[in-house]
Amino acid sequence: MNELVSNAMKHAFSGERKGTIRVNIHEHEGRFLLTVRDNGVGFPEGIDFTATESLGMQLVVTLVEQLDGSIDLIRGNGTEFRVTFGAGA
Repeated sequence: MNELVSNAMKHAFSGERKGTIRVNIHEHEGRFLLTVRDNGVGFPEGIDFTATESLGMQLVVTLVEQLDGSIDLIRGNGTEFRVTFGAGA
């Protein structure tokens, strides 16, 4: 979560642009859903976040795999990452 929020703070609001970052976690049917969403400039098209050279995103993907979870990127009106993992993780 920390890396996703840090990335949003660094990249979503360039210059004097202001915006909102929302973090939410809830349990549903024995699994957790963590969302980190911003209304910034958006994650660039054409970049596969699972295969980037960014150490931070590599860590996020690796940690999600270790939790036997999944991570999805939703583009549009900013950026949203959805991380799903088991309650027993």
